[in-house]
Amino acid sequence: MALNGIINGAQIAIFLNSEVSVLSTSLSWSIEHKTRSTTCREGNGWDTSSPFMRAWSADVENLLAFRNSSGQLYSTQAGEISIDTIIQEHIINQEPVNIIIKPNQNLANGNKQWLGKAFVTSVSADTPNEDNSTYSVSLKGAGLLRLTQTGPIQNGNNSLYKAINPVKQVLTFP
Repeated sequence: MALNGIINGAQIAIFLNSEVSVLSTSLSWSIEHKTRSTTCREGNGWDTSSPFMRAWSADVENLLAFRNSSGQLYSTQAGEISIDTIIQEHIINQEPVNIIIKPNQNLANGNKQWLGKAFVTSVSADTPNEDNSTYSVSLKGAGLLRLTQTGPIQNGNNSLYKAINPVKQVLTFP
């Protein structure tokens, strides 16, 4: 992600529709490349495969709080997304979410960031006795997860919209 040295997990955040996930304590994401079998009799007993589908997902864990320490609802604060908004908009209303995984500070241009569109597949809360309550959000990619760099738009090529909603190429055959 273009941060110097070993990256401390506290330096990376996930943004859902440009709003940071409130009180995030953990973030993980994975990209999977599936293959399909191309094994045939002529393979002399060797299993062969070729590239197939790719998929990605992300999971984030947060401390559970509906109001900040001054009593203001997190759901009313610009730039922050809370559990009630996530459940209402992305579970109940089934709206996809644009995600950005990037350094949580405004650093110099050129830092790496991952952009994609996803569906929230689950939200779960854990409220143990005499301990911090947390909630987890799982997201399943709905298409391309693209690696880009932070910085100004140059000739329209670094546009967030184009990165999340790429133009599909139409292939024509003679």
